[in-house]
Amino acid sequence: MADKYVGSLLNRIALPGDVISSVADLEGSLEGKNKVKLGPGLREVNGAIVAYKAGVFRHRNPSIHLIDCNQRRAINSASPCPATFSHRLLSKEFVLLKCLGKHFLFDCTVGMNGRVWINSSSIPHTITVANAVSNSEYMNNNQIETMV
Repeated sequence: MADKYVGSLLNRIALPGDVISSVADLEGSLEGKNKVKLGPGLREVNGAIVAYKAGVFRHRNPSIHLIDCNQRRAINSASPCPATFSHRLLSKEFVLLKCLGKHFLFDCTVGMNGRVWINSSSIPHTITVANAVSNSEYMNNNQIETMV
């Protein structure tokens, strides 16, 4: 029965705030064999399993994990990038944030440790800006202007 329940979650798209299931239903489907362990990207809120990262359920383990759009496990932190790229993001000559700012309203914080935090008014805008930042790592300014 557990395989059918967890199998029904596979390839399901989850957006932040989506209620996936209740912990009692999932533990009941496991028939007491395993304890429910929530992977990164999922939280228990008042007995319900809630997604806080956008992604697709891909792994079929005793625990449930979200996989983000880049086929990586969703983690509870900012997106990492090389420290040299964070310096490049902060330089005045780099046009990515200026070009994105013409199309989207967003906040971007760049840490010198290689972490980039992005906040926007809507989830699709945040995902779009985050994807543009991660895709522009090896692009020059002309390619970035074309991409945006």
